[in-house]
Amino acid sequence: MRTIVLVLILLALPRVTQAQDAHWLHAALAGSMIVHGADISTTMYALGANPQGFREANPVLRQLVHDPVLFAVGKMGLATAVNYYLLRQHVRHPRLTFWASLAQTAVIGYVVHHNAQLIRHTTPVRRD
Repeated sequence: MRTIVLVLILLALPRVTQAQDAHWLHAALAGSMIVHGADISTTMYALGANPQGFREANPVLRQLVHDPVLFAVGKMGLATAVNYYLLRQHVRHPRLTFWASLAQTAVIGYVVHHNAQLIRHTTPVRRD
């Protein structure tokens, strides 16, 4: 999984913008891809642990949860497309794209936190 994320990040960044603050955007985009990967992990874990108690909130991705690989490809493809758009718009709107990337990272980070809380409170603890 890490290899797929790394490849997607590298594919999204071949044409580096010439703005002086582009490295901050790249760091924000990398953080975004990391939390998207964590979202895949927590969603798939929750669905595997309790399929009747959990469901994917995104209606587009909900159709793909029956196949974990297809779900991961769809999720990372969507995240890569959004981040690629932000990278391309960075030349015209450097501050806006940077803050949009941070906002995206924060929102998906909250989703991961929420998933983890639901998993912890609904998954029975095994006593061996």
